[in-house]
Amino acid sequence: MSSSDAIETASIRSKLQEGQRLSPIEMDHLSLKNPTLHQKAESVEESRANFENSLASCHTKQEARDTLMKALNRDANTAIKASATESSEDNDIIDEQAAEASTVQQMVTSLMTQIKASLGSSSKAGKTAEIAESAKAIKADVETASETSIPLPPLKDTSPGVNEQDILETFLFKIRALQNAWDKFIHTQDYKTMPEGLKEAGKQPPDSRVMDMIKRYSPYKIQTQMATASNVDIAQ
Repeated sequence: MSSSDAIETASIRSKLQEGQRLSPIEMDHLSLKNPTLHQKAESVEESRANFENSLASCHTKQEARDTLMKALNRDANTAIKASATESSEDNDIIDEQAAEASTVQQMVTSLMTQIKASLGSSSKAGKTAEIAESAKAIKADVETASETSIPLPPLKDTSPGVNEQDILETFLFKIRALQNAWDKFIHTQDYKTMPEGLKEAGKQPPDSRVMDMIKRYSPYKIQTQMATASNVDIAQ
């Protein structure tokens, strides 16, 4: 790789670390010059796109916050499962791999605990300003995790291009991408005008609507309505 290509790749990696979206040109560069990082970037963009699509269908601030937490948990679970799978591929080094997998799992769990704590008070308060602060807290949490966990001890080469380092780095890229998308979303007019919850929106929870429908169209009521209609016809 030429020095100019190396500089470009380093710049792109920095964007991923900041949770920024890559341009098609940057994705093409990675595809040619760094396939491993390109694979990570594709996974990150898929996670971001799914999250943004889910946010677009939210009707309340609480629903949006729940969507964020689900996305964070989903990516954390993906990282932990990938770590466990990768560690068990070779029985000859399973003890060493299991120890390092445990390290990654501890890092992921620790980071998620910090993030949940950051979101917890804001979720209860439901104030846009505090939610914005929690987005900054997620960024700080990930930066701290990046500084303390990368690089991990080198692993034996069990599968081409895949190791604990890659799994953890991809996870951190994803969390930053979600944080970036969330930070942008909460500053949109759509989010600011959203009601806090279903009560403020004047909506009934889905279960209540279903129960109302069942009550409205219960067999007894239908029979009563049919009998009433028949009596009217006979009377006429």
